[in-house]
Amino acid sequence: MKSVSYAKLFYNQFELRETGSVKLKISPLSRIRPYDSLATCGDFSDIVYSQDHVHFIVGDISGHGLALVKKCADEVIAEFKRIVQSPLEEQYQQISQLSNIAKYGMNLCLGKFDRIQGSLSYLCIGHMHFELLRNNNLQALRVNQGIVGILVDKPIRETKLRLLVGDRLMICSDGIDRKATLQALLQANLSANDCIEKIFQYSPAGNDDAICVCFDLLADESNSK
Repeated sequence: MKSVSYAKLFYNQFELRETGSVKLKISPLSRIRPYDSLATCGDFSDIVYSQDHVHFIVGDISGHGLALVKKCADEVIAEFKRIVQSPLEEQYQQISQLSNIAKYGMNLCLGKFDRIQGSLSYLCIGHMHFELLRNNNLQALRVNQGIVGILVDKPIRETKLRLLVGDRLMICSDGIDRKATLQALLQANLSANDCIEKIFQYSPAGNDDAICVCFDLLADESNSK
């Protein structure tokens, strides 16, 4: 996944419209603020591209400041890459059954963008927040309660969301204050990079790792249907 050095892409450059005649172009950007260091950080993200899909994972392993936490995160990423073509609910089940996840638990968001259909399928569990910014209006997306591997009260089912060119999606772990996310997202004309910078600025470092992942939905005009 691209680092914060990713070229700035301004939200107001893209008219909100249906994706009918063009493929979506998914522009990701992520930033991690470790509690101690990246070597002991349990917050992570990864992305895998296929021909017409973009698969992603954002996670937060319970605990921080220990090498074991980073080891758990690396194990989850490896499992995600191994099973990335499986349905999301199967991915969730496989990850939740990893021995360290069953022991320590985690917060998790799994998703798949369909660039042809212009849609997102996802599931999100735990203390995370997932926001959609569309035409300067914010919508909180569904997050299931629970702790992956430890306690999830009801069966997890994926949610499917129709997307528009110009949408911005933001996923943050509980190391980020949700009010900070909303405050930054509602500032007009911020690039993804500047928006993430504002989120971290408005949400001072606490006693936890923190991750923020942004997806801008653009039109891939070079690959029309």
